[in-house]
Amino acid sequence: MLEAALKQHRGGKLKAACETYRKILKRTPRHAEALHLLGLATLELGRPGHAAQLFAKAAAVSPEEPLYRLYLGEAQRTAGNLDESAAAFRAALAIDPGYVPALASLGNVLKAQGNPVTLDVMPDSSHAYLRGAGWDVFLAAFPRAAAKD
Repeated sequence: MLEAALKQHRGGKLKAACETYRKILKRTPRHAEALHLLGLATLELGRPGHAAQLFAKAAAVSPEEPLYRLYLGEAQRTAGNLDESAAAFRAALAIDPGYVPALASLGNVLKAQGNPVTLDVMPDSSHAYLRGAGWDVFLAAFPRAAAKD
């Protein structure tokens, strides 16, 4: 059934995909991937608040998966909740300190808040990764924020 929902989703039939994801969740309420994909379709339908609830449920079911926190952060950012968005990205980085999508997304949120993107505002657990990956390369994505240092 998940394959059918994915086919609907990829084909742009978002409402049908949502119905199929819900059927899966009716049978298996703690199906993290179905929760995540329903959240993704819901976000694509322009309902970031509801999507955030679904991503949070997926994260609760599968706490070791940073992807669900990444999308929780994106849904919160889309809803205009930048503090909650940053918290979700930091939670993803607590799981995987080198998770580049979460690092970049956190940098974008910090920049949107008018905060400088500096090593000291990034999670401590990510410092070793950032130093090894080239902090200067990372900062190049945030020229205005980096210039505030």
